[in-house]
Amino acid sequence: MKYKKYDAMQNLNGSNHVYFCSTGNDLTRFFNSVIEELFMFHKDIVFWYPEYYEENEQIVREALDPEDLLRMRMLVVPVTSELLNTDNASKREMLYAADNGVPVLPLIMEPGLDEAFSTLGENMHYLDKQSNKSDESQLAYEEKLRLFLDKTLSHGNKS
Repeated sequence: MKYKKYDAMQNLNGSNHVYFCSTGNDLTRFFNSVIEELFMFHKDIVFWYPEYYEENEQIVREALDPEDLLRMRMLVVPVTSELLNTDNASKREMLYAADNGVPVLPLIMEPGLDEAFSTLGENMHYLDKQSNKSDESQLAYEEKLRLFLDKTLSHGNKS
């Protein structure tokens, strides 16, 4: 399996292992900004992400081993048109994790994808940065993110 680890705290024991489940383009586009947002609320996260490589003039990756996927505390999934409109390992991993009780945090990264995601993710809740910019009666995106992370992540290892 080819995947990498990003550990800003340098081997912090008891860290929450979080898998950044994305397509290759989305990894490049969103990894840094998403991990910065999560680090605002929880510093004890070790991020894992897929390693992409070129094969037959295409950028590809192997799927994360199902046992490794089930050991993750959580998956973070940037939801983009590429994720939704192509057959890819990230989509399969997200659905497998959700079906097996691993918390999944889908983040709608492009406007207008909430309905398409709802069809794919069935009952999966998601966060959309654009959804409540004009509605002050709703919780702000950052507050929703903090609440989800507080509920999902802990200071101990996943059992």
